[in-house]
Amino acid sequence: MSMGRGVTLYMAHEHWLVCPTHVLWRHMREVCTGRECLRCVATYRRPPQLWRYTGYLERQAEHVDAFIAMSEFSRNKHREFGFPRDMDVVPYFLPDIGEAGEAGAAGEAGSPHERPYFLFVGRLEKIKGLDDVIRCSSASIAPIC
Repeated sequence: MSMGRGVTLYMAHEHWLVCPTHVLWRHMREVCTGRECLRCVATYRRPPQLWRYTGYLERQAEHVDAFIAMSEFSRNKHREFGFPRDMDVVPYFLPDIGEAGEAGAAGEAGSPHERPYFLFVGRLEKIKGLDDVIRCSSASIAPIC
């Protein structure tokens, strides 16, 4: 990771630095409260990441100038699971939710779109909960196909 003289940042969008499955969801059934990584990765049918036990990650982390978590929760989980470096918290740049449940400042117009919609970008995995989003969405959301 030593790639010259530029500033190197790591944005922790998930928990990959401390969890081989990246989601801290043990054995695909419960919140992870302690390390059972080899058994857990086997449950996810992924190959074990044996390099995680060599100190390689810690050595490479020395070349990163700053680690950024997207929330206090994420920073605390990284610390709880033994990540040795400090993390700054820089939340996602999302608008505040007003009293009426609409995004933006009070009095700001709602969505410019006639119908509600959502966009999902990511891996289609059960843990992401997209099946719940689809099930809970109203019939007024336009189909994607």
